[in-house]
Amino acid sequence: MTRINIGAAAKAAGVGVDTIRYYERLGLLAPPQRSTGGYRQYDCGDIERLQFIRKAKTLGFTLADISELLQLQDGGGSRSEVRHAARERIASLDRSIRELTSIRDSLVTLEARCRGRGSIAGCPIIEGVLAVSIERASTHCGHDRAAGESAHSHAQHAGSSMVRLTTSATLHCLSGCAIGELVGLSIGASLGLSPWITMALATVLGFASGYTLGLLPLVRRGQSWAAAFKTLWLGETLSISVMEFAMNFTDYHVGGMTASSVLSLPFWYGYALALPAGFIAAWPMNWFLLSRNVKKPCH
Repeated sequence: MTRINIGAAAKAAGVGVDTIRYYERLGLLAPPQRSTGGYRQYDCGDIERLQFIRKAKTLGFTLADISELLQLQDGGGSRSEVRHAARERIASLDRSIRELTSIRDSLVTLEARCRGRGSIAGCPIIEGVLAVSIERASTHCGHDRAAGESAHSHAQHAGSSMVRLTTSATLHCLSGCAIGELVGLSIGASLGLSPWITMALATVLGFASGYTLGLLPLVRRGQSWAAAFKTLWLGETLSISVMEFAMNFTDYHVGGMTASSVLSLPFWYGYALALPAGFIAAWPMNWFLLSRNVKKPCH
């Protein structure tokens, strides 16, 4: 019977030399005979066994499963036992397929929610993956209490991050609106315009400055003004609308819009109260818009 060395055996079986040694240590392959020089020698039966192991692995059998199959083969096991092992493997593959299908469906849903624009903060794909990771950790962890504390800790962290993100976005919006609002109120007070005309002017300028502050970072990154506006218009419009309404409502009712001069106390008193009113009113709206991926985080 022709015998070959370990290098030739590895090549014939389609595996690595280290793999053969590993299989020998696991008992999947019997210790080979040795040449007079002490080198391993393998015959056709060894090659067939190595090929069987390799093909069984491609079918999804684990090394433990393969060990059982080889024991059945070596010990003259029945076909029913082999069939039972195959059925167990099929059931395991079916579970894996269902799990992978579920993962794919979840990823398709997350991908559809992501617009592919803006900062990575608040990205629905990232948040979705983190949520799945927490759920899996809680499911598979043997210490339910520890898993619950971990999930609770992550939930608190995610909530804290959302609060910071919303606050940052609201302040960003407020800084833009405040500029236009101040200019509009100043023009109205200087020219003696009626409160309603002053309010309309302040609103228009507030939108203009708010949009500009939101669009500039995107334009600096290479987007055209039209593309940048398309990215931001809905979220910014809703956020600025709520903020402008609250600011003008407050300023009007405390007498800021009826001030005779920009140097008068009512003018600055009304403006000072209008700013926190706009922030407080717009904060919940920004939370909603960011959580629904309608509004983009500050750039």
